[in-house]
Amino acid sequence: SVPTSLIFTSAMCSDLIDSFLRPTVFSVLYYFISLPRMSFGNFYTVILGVALSCSGLGYLIAVVFPENLAVIGGIIIAFVFGGILNGFAPFLTDLPSPWLAFPSYARWGIEALTLKEFERYDNWQTTTMMLKIGYSYEHWSWALMFLYISAFVLRVAAFPFFRKKTLC
Repeated sequence: SVPTSLIFTSAMCSDLIDSFLRPTVFSVLYYFISLPRMSFGNFYTVILGVALSCSGLGYLIAVVFPENLAVIGGIIIAFVFGGILNGFAPFLTDLPSPWLAFPSYARWGIEALTLKEFERYDNWQTTTMMLKIGYSYEHWSWALMFLYISAFVLRVAAFPFFRKKTLC
């Protein structure tokens, strides 16, 4: 019999191809259609981080929820983190606590893209809007760190649940 750690690791490694290919195709197409002012490298770094963080969350949801509830659980969690607690609508400053949006991959992805795009604009309107939203240029590195660290942590957190599910 094959150890569960080997099965889990091989599944993660085989999915890495897909985890890099899809954001690459999306980034190449979207970047050259929308032509943002940020560099392609910055754009791709954020998009890849969001994709890896989302797939890590997907792995965790798939092993934590029972099979018959995993899809609906994933939809609800993706809606809450991606649609409601994204830090842009409602603004971070409008939330009772900015910690509500802290675990949201969408919050950090949107903030990182916005920061790199807004730093190319040098006017009072951009600065005012950034203050209103609650963004700060110093958060760029924090946003990237959150996306990539959460991708790793979510995968590590999924392993014990995967092991428990395969042994039962």
